[in-house]
Amino acid sequence: GDCSAGLAIYDLLRSKSCSGGLQIETIAIGEVESAGIIIFLAGDKRLIHENAVLLSHLTDQSMNDCSRQEKDSIMDQIRVMDKIYRKIILERSKLDSRTLAKLEKLEKYITAVDAVKYGLAHEIIKNN
Repeated sequence: GDCSAGLAIYDLLRSKSCSGGLQIETIAIGEVESAGIIIFLAGDKRLIHENAVLLSHLTDQSMNDCSRQEKDSIMDQIRVMDKIYRKIILERSKLDSRTLAKLEKLEKYITAVDAVKYGLAHEIIKNN
């Protein structure tokens, strides 16, 4: 997803929770990745369906047909976004920076069970 839009939605939800006294509940269904994880983490109560998966990865940006200066600018933007994303994930989960870096590098799916284990989700919704 779009990094800026994801952060804007995250900030909006967190501001409503912190200042508005609202209890935000987010639910992960299907495949949740990239900006979707940040939005999911905005929840005070985070539920994940038993067959849902999360995928955390480093920011990606196509740089085809870019000048060297444009590539440098894009890389600076990517570093800023990655730093913000990591900060949010580390604050809103039980993950440490080493485990998060490993998951990002491997681009490995995180199952519902592991999402709860890592503190990304609070509870699994069973499909009974």
